[in-house]
Amino acid sequence: MEKVTYEKIEVDRCTQCKGIYFDQFEKNQLLKMKGSEAIDIGDSKVGEKNDDAENVKCPRCSEQMTTMVSSGRRRVSFDCCMNCGGSYFDAGEFRSLWKPVP
Repeated sequence: MEKVTYEKIEVDRCTQCKGIYFDQFEKNQLLKMKGSEAIDIGDSKVGEKNDDAENVKCPRCSEQMTTMVSSGRRRVSFDCCMNCGGSYFDAGEFRSLWKPVP
């Protein structure tokens, strides 16, 4: 993982697949900031391949993560840790929350 900072909020991004890990409140903070989708530089086609992944472990605490679906303007699935509150978005998933709904 590499550290990526946007407006003083630091998240972790996988150097291989470009998925993004957010600590407990980082995702919601960034969703309120215009332009924050720029941290998601991954190819969404790579991310789509990971959607069926099972047994995903939290990068922070190594607990089993649970697949969740975002609420609001666009539905996106992502993995959430019920232990530490972190969330992991495959490449392109965080950015897709910013796309207008057709």
